[in-house]
Amino acid sequence: MFKNALAKGRVWHKRYTPVEHEFEYKLNSFLLDVDNPQLLSNSSKLISVNKFNIYYFNDANYLRGEIGELKYKVRKKLINLGARLDGTEKIFLLGQLSNLGIYFSPLNLYLCVMSDECRYVLAEVSNTPWNERHYYLIDMQNKPYVIKKDFHVSPFWGLNQDYHWTFKFSHDNLYFQIDNYQGDKKVFSAGYTARLIPTDNTTELQQQIISSPWNSLKIISAIYYHAFKLLIKKVPFVPYPQSHKKKG
Repeated sequence: MFKNALAKGRVWHKRYTPVEHEFEYKLNSFLLDVDNPQLLSNSSKLISVNKFNIYYFNDANYLRGEIGELKYKVRKKLINLGARLDGTEKIFLLGQLSNLGIYFSPLNLYLCVMSDECRYVLAEVSNTPWNERHYYLIDMQNKPYVIKKDFHVSPFWGLNQDYHWTFKFSHDNLYFQIDNYQGDKKVFSAGYTARLIPTDNTTELQQQIISSPWNSLKIISAIYYHAFKLLIKKVPFVPYPQSHKKKG
């Protein structure tokens, strides 16, 4: 269903309350076979595995706190959260690589393919500025994809929300959207849509890498820029929950 690719896409956020606020940016990501990350580095001298480069894959950046290579860590996490794997699964990471020594990815998706269909999605969520991780498992056979929010992501939202997920995957394109609901009221939406550029398309791959050498810095800058704009708009500030502090 998938193969290693660069995802040339756009990300958007839209807040509906207490004031409207929205933005949209170009954002490239990588789709990576966690069992064969070296195949990505074989496609370009500008990409490497566990070695500094413009873009490079580093096992330690993903599922922090777990030991070993990503292919083992992600399977362990899937099983611990209730996924039923049969040993034939292929797992692809959709997210960011380290970028000129900087790594930040607000959301990584691990797409677990079984029988040529995406059977599970493991969402790895990071928060800013606390740099914590939290994981949600979406069983693609159990619609609708609704999960209770139980991780503090933004200082401008509380935890009394549900995530409603939408996914559309194909060989050439991917799309996902997250709608936040408080009760029956939609308060926030975020999404990502991308065209997949196979890594064997070396010409376009090189062009995209050269055109966006500062992806991680761009993401971090955008987060703080829009946080400042929300403060200017007097959106209420939600402190870090004490319950999280006790757990940590």
